[in-house]
Amino acid sequence: MISEKDKLLLNQVQKTNPEIYSLIERIQQNPAIAMSKISHRMKNIISIASSSLQFIESQHPETSDFNLWPQLKSSITYLVQFMDQEAIYRHSANIESKPMNLQDLLWSIPDIMDDLYESDSNNSTRNYNYDIANNLPEINGDYSKLRFALIEIMKNAYEATSNNDTITISAHIIDDSVAITIKDEGVGFDISTFDDVTTAFFTTKNDHVGTGLSIAKRIAKAHGGNLSISFDESTRVTIHLPL
Repeated sequence: MISEKDKLLLNQVQKTNPEIYSLIERIQQNPAIAMSKISHRMKNIISIASSSLQFIESQHPETSDFNLWPQLKSSITYLVQFMDQEAIYRHSANIESKPMNLQDLLWSIPDIMDDLYESDSNNSTRNYNYDIANNLPEINGDYSKLRFALIEIMKNAYEATSNNDTITISAHIIDDSVAITIKDEGVGFDISTFDDVTTAFFTTKNDHVGTGLSIAKRIAKAHGGNLSISFDESTRVTIHLPL
């Protein structure tokens, strides 16, 4: 993994010797390109398997009564979801920064969440509190990537809470950065697995891939910021972004 010191050194090389920097970039890209090709090939294979299952079931309806058929279908569905999330994770650090309005982004998130969970079988809703500073300046960032990161954090808060519970969205300037915090008073994290919650593909839920918070953290770091988590009576996930 490239450290902050390495990044500074690479920036210096970029300024003093562009040819060497270009070579380093090409070397770095090779594993990513190889992984992309592998991922693409695997997605094609899984897609064929999924289509084949659907065709078999349509031609032979009795298969739906087979003992392991539902488990097989569920496994294929999970593999499709896994590969989709793997691709998102792999590209999450690639950002296109331009001036953006944080206020607009933050106020849009609850509506997006309500749309996402509109078909919730429990018909549950969440209440939202806002503590957003009026003096938030424009920042240079990737609007769509930051929106994705905040939605992933909100999903955790939503799934940790119950009907009519409250989720708080706050944003304040602290020194030379802005801190965006999502707070909930739900079940919180298991202390025994807390250190792993931002590790890619770690999950304690059978139907989850385990990339949400790890993607959010990668996006924050790609913006020169970070992601932190704390919990006691409530859980707080904070994205720190430089101004």
